Amino acid sequence: MRSQVRAILFGSVPLNQKQIRNLKKNLKILDSDLIIGIDGGLQLALDFGFKPDLFVGDEDSLPKKSRKSLHAEMWVKLSCEKDRSDLYYATLKALELGATELVYISVTGGPRLDHHMATLFDLSQFAQGRFGRIKAIEVHGPEGGYYFLSHKIPVWKATLSPKSIVSVFAMTPEVLGLNLRGFKFRLKNYRLEPHSLGLSNQVMRQRCEIRIKKGVLLVVVPSLT
Repeated sequence: MRSQVRAILFGSVPLNQKQIRNLKKNLKILDSDLIIGIDGGLQLALDFGFKPDLFVGDEDSLPKKSRKSLHAEMWVKLSCEKDRSDLYYATLKALELGATELVYISVTGGPRLDHHMATLFDLSQFAQGRFGRIKAIEVHGPEGGYYFLSHKIPVWKATLSPKSIVSVFAMTPEVLGLNLRGFKFRLKNYRLEPHSLGLSNQVMRQRCEIRIKKGVLLVVVPSLT
């Protein structure tokens, strides 16, 4: 297996064809990216038109038709009885293979709120560099996008339409040195705790920027269409 810079990890939350087209256009997935199907996400990767380099999962959400595309050398089979999620183990494997940028598709927003929360908490740990060098972590689902900042990933920049909604939340007991630029409600060197103060800020300039010094910050860009 070749070493990669960016890994694209597909989850199993259903997407319609319009959502798939939009994500393919916006994410610009490359042939050089490492493609990983997380259990039932193998089928979503195929729906996107990509043959996964790797499958990681316990098969509890994997359609039978998808198994025909699997080969022994790309199969990391997990037990159904384990302490952590399939996504956790898939991320460890991506880091082991050299990925430093992690992009997740359709791992949030499904019917299982507990899975959604577990994903956000696990990725908050990975963002701190506890398990390997990280340059970027982002998540894209039918409900919007998520971006993780830490002392390892201190800056997030984006070009968004004016009046777009962006929320920020502390995923650790505190986030220090929070700076917001290009927003209606600006912050400078702010100490943010886990509460609703960062909810529903508004983009005032197309180019916006968020920086932190310590802690883990979750940036949420909801899809309002």
